[in-house]
Amino acid sequence: MKFYLVARRSRDGSIPGSSAQSRWAAIAAQEWILGDAKQVGHPNESDIHPTYPGEVVEGGSYYWDPLFYSGTESFRCALPVASGYLTSSYGDMEGRSRAHTGIDNGTYGKPTDIYAPMGGIVTHAGWSYWLGWTVVIENDGWQTILGHICCGESGKRSAPSGPSSISFDEGDIIEAGAVLGQTGDTGNSTGVHLHFEVRKCDEDGSCRIRDPNSVFLAGQDSYCAWEALGCER
Repeated sequence: MKFYLVARRSRDGSIPGSSAQSRWAAIAAQEWILGDAKQVGHPNESDIHPTYPGEVVEGGSYYWDPLFYSGTESFRCALPVASGYLTSSYGDMEGRSRAHTGIDNGTYGKPTDIYAPMGGIVTHAGWSYWLGWTVVIENDGWQTILGHICCGESGKRSAPSGPSSISFDEGDIIEAGAVLGQTGDTGNSTGVHLHFEVRKCDEDGSCRIRDPNSVFLAGQDSYCAWEALGCER
């Protein structure tokens, strides 16, 4: 079994991460705000493509180290954005070279609040080459990944393209329903929306991509039809 220390923002304002990838992302975000953007994540991450439904992810730029955290559980079966509609389902192949690994909700071309679907610990709050500004929440082996957060330009990038609207730091313990930030168009995106993805991690650190519609996250005690939530387009 692997063990990891939980890192929090230090009193001098720096943001230490739970892994090398997280630390690089946090440093890059800070330096972007100071006007000196740096490469983040794995040096060869542009060669690592997004994974596919059901795949076991064990490394690379589309992987976040699990902390094996288990704490107070809370769950929210509701649209994870303040106002939005379904734009892409789990496993969707339309207009893609690979099947979609999560659920996308468009927000009518403008930023809107993002709500945590599950309570737990924030293991990543920083930049991702594929998903732009991203938050990862973990509890009891489950990871919920929320990507394309505001703000910045669309496109796969190794450095932040705008300031983050993320309202939590790595190491923070949050409850379901907490506002994580606002939707954006960062990363490999074609419009303002939220990418919501679920993974189940094993004790060896490997994490399998799962269908959000068919799992029971930490604190969830009944079925949640994620793709049926929201407004009509």
